[in-house]
Amino acid sequence: MILMMTGAIMSRKSQKQWQPAHIKGANAQWDPLSGLGPFSAAWALEHRALFLTTKIKSEDTMEEDEMTPGIGGLISVLRMLDATDPGKPITFYINSPGGDIHAGLALIQTMRDLRSPVHTFVLQHAASMAAVVAVAGAKRLAFPTSRWLLHRGKDWGGEGDYEDIGIKARELRIVDKTADRVLLNFTKIKEEQLESMQRKDYWLGVRDALRWGMIDSVVMPRQGPSELKAWLPKPGGGSHE
Repeated sequence: MILMMTGAIMSRKSQKQWQPAHIKGANAQWDPLSGLGPFSAAWALEHRALFLTTKIKSEDTMEEDEMTPGIGGLISVLRMLDATDPGKPITFYINSPGGDIHAGLALIQTMRDLRSPVHTFVLQHAASMAAVVAVAGAKRLAFPTSRWLLHRGKDWGGEGDYEDIGIKARELRIVDKTADRVLLNFTKIKEEQLESMQRKDYWLGVRDALRWGMIDSVVMPRQGPSELKAWLPKPGGGSHE
């Protein structure tokens, strides 16, 4: 889940006012801190760290009585951290299955618009749009067992008559190409190589992520094996599934 929300820097009274109306009736106990205690929230603010571990979405949603916040909270905190100490790095920890392309692009453009560099750290899983967000960091780090997934945009909401479907399909191609340009701009992947990768789901481990310039370095867990090689999968150029 997204652990850092706008509410993490608000008073409890402000948090209650910020709580969306459609959530109040369904779940009166919902808290923008998403289970974080006050000390954990203070740690996150002190260390300038944010976490993304759910789908990337534009709006707050309820799924199976669970609150999934949109990216508005992340963007708000990024802006506030930048304003309070411009130029001081922010770390963005990512373990996400991806999500909405528009929301992801809004997040990336915010990251690149700040005076403070935003470093991305893949904890294990950066799939689809989350992989694009991860490569846009000023410095890109990852744990050794991390995996990335590249593929074409799929969630296009194909409803309506044939003209509406055609319009939505064209819009998907436009934003999909925009996300592709982010990958091409921040990695060593060439356009023809990306097209080949995205024909089906394409998974990469850290060796391939390093080779393609998707990350800058691998971070060894402090209590992991002494040899990094014990954690690294064999290079295979990625895999279609």
